[in-house]
Amino acid sequence: MSARCRPSRQWRLLVLLVPLLGVALWALTAGLTARGDLLEVRAAVSDLREAPPETAGELRDRLASAAAAAHRARTALGRPGPSLVARLPYVGQPLAVERDLALLADELLGTATLVAAGLDGLEVGERVDTGAVQRIAAQLREAGEAIGPPSARLRVASLALLPAGTRAEISEIREQLVGLDRRLVDAAGAVSAVAGLLGAEGPRDLVVVLMNNAELRGSGGYAGSFALVRTERGRVSVQPFSDVNEVQDPAADARLVPAPESYASRWGVFLANSTLWKNTLMSADQPTSAGVTCAVVRLAPGAPCDAVVLLDVPVLARLVELSGPLDLGDGRPVAGGELVEALLVEAYAETGGTAGDQAGRRERLRKAADTAVQQLLGRGLDGVETLEVLAEAVRGRHAALWSSLPQEQSALQAAGLAGSVDPHGGDVNLVSVNQMSAGKLDYYVDRSVGLLAVVDGEQAQVTQKVTLTLDAPVGLPPYVLGVRGGRLVELMDIALAPDARDVVLRRDGRLQPVAPVVETGSLRVPVDVDLGDGDSVTFEVSYRVPLEDGAYRLRLLPQPLARDAVLHLAVVAAPGQVLRDGDVRYDGPFDRTRSIVARVR
Repeated sequence: MSARCRPSRQWRLLVLLVPLLGVALWALTAGLTARGDLLEVRAAVSDLREAPPETAGELRDRLASAAAAAHRARTALGRPGPSLVARLPYVGQPLAVERDLALLADELLGTATLVAAGLDGLEVGERVDTGAVQRIAAQLREAGEAIGPPSARLRVASLALLPAGTRAEISEIREQLVGLDRRLVDAAGAVSAVAGLLGAEGPRDLVVVLMNNAELRGSGGYAGSFALVRTERGRVSVQPFSDVNEVQDPAADARLVPAPESYASRWGVFLANSTLWKNTLMSADQPTSAGVTCAVVRLAPGAPCDAVVLLDVPVLARLVELSGPLDLGDGRPVAGGELVEALLVEAYAETGGTAGDQAGRRERLRKAADTAVQQLLGRGLDGVETLEVLAEAVRGRHAALWSSLPQEQSALQAAGLAGSVDPHGGDVNLVSVNQMSAGKLDYYVDRSVGLLAVVDGEQAQVTQKVTLTLDAPVGLPPYVLGVRGGRLVELMDIALAPDARDVVLRRDGRLQPVAPVVETGSLRVPVDVDLGDGDSVTFEVSYRVPLEDGAYRLRLLPQPLARDAVLHLAVVAAPGQVLRDGDVRYDGPFDRTRSIVARVR
């Protein structure tokens, strides 16, 4: 009896094993096919990085094959057989990781293709298609929400069973994807806020402030002129730029405006929170300065203000590169690459020192701004090129957006468009200067900024070094030399982590008393600068930063200058230890915001 039953049992076992083998083969085939598709995606993305497309249409076309490959991989791995194997403990982990990567690639490339299609043909001019802008915001938000679950699974997935080479590749990809879902949602919020500023939901009143980098303020340059802007359903109407001297109150009659307590206590002594106007940008935190400026606009000249756009002369020059040369009134066309020197050097050298002469020079600056804006609006610039210029300007803190609506402002801040200097509890490298000698010598200052952080598992020992050198040419007019006759007097802040300890300050190697103040989430070490032509001074601040979670976090924030500072950066491990992602070193222009996270392995 038992002999007769044995074949039956074997048959039943075979009947069970054959489907399982089929499912396993199905999953293996799908995995190999999907791997080939994902490698195609990776190659296409690498090609895009090495040779970026020049237009949104080219980007859309080049993404098409990669997006199709990602979709094939996602479809193959989403079928019942591979899905079943991916749920198995341990043995299914490699397939599960591959499935989540395919899902991410499909969502991201699909969204990128849609966004590229939306940008293709989008123009920046007298009217912007706010409907297209809002659709892009929705696409970014949907993608961010869609990749949230697979991103979370990838962050905690074990890669132990993967081949060594594959494990290293996926580990690198995983590091790049951490937080991408949040960044997409933040980007969606910022794009939606920009649509709001363009009047998508109703009329808005904006103020564009042109900052003069020849005379520095904490947020950038002296607010020499401004323009009132009305937007409604994407239609942009810009009034001619006005000179702040025409609307500001004398110091004796200046009216105070609401300002954050830290701003008023730090800068109120200079009437920065008043209708004196010229000092409203003294805080290095651009949203704080912009908010105070908006309050000033409501009193002087007494215009409505819902939002502020900060721009400086280097941004104006980049926009002129897109729109074409300007005629500054002398019949000579000035190209974008020549505009900074034309407005910040030549305009002063060619102008006398009388009040009438200086009014003429300011008129030249206003005319440059008016002409540039009218050319931008009238010619209908390519949306992608304009966005690239503005994105680069924001990264260098040469441009910033501020909105009086809390929800919009939060979105702009989260996406890094507001110019905030809040270090969010980490360390910060920010050297900001306010000129106090009423001259235009800042253009001739060479600035070198250095930071060395030695990190162990518990703290970072940090040294920041700043060197300023004044190298002014002979024969500058009195207006440029300022009230000190060529001596440059400045108040400089060196920003530190809010929990910095054992702070030590040296000036040219000699110990100095230090009295840090708190502003916008960081400590500031204020120092006085007094330079004659050819003089140089070096300040060095040393301190310790405790690490709560084993990570040293650093934000590097340039002050927007007409000529970029030089940055020397080194974040290294303490002796006998190794940073997980290696030492961080950089020597070059301090031309953009950077964020660094360093952990000891």
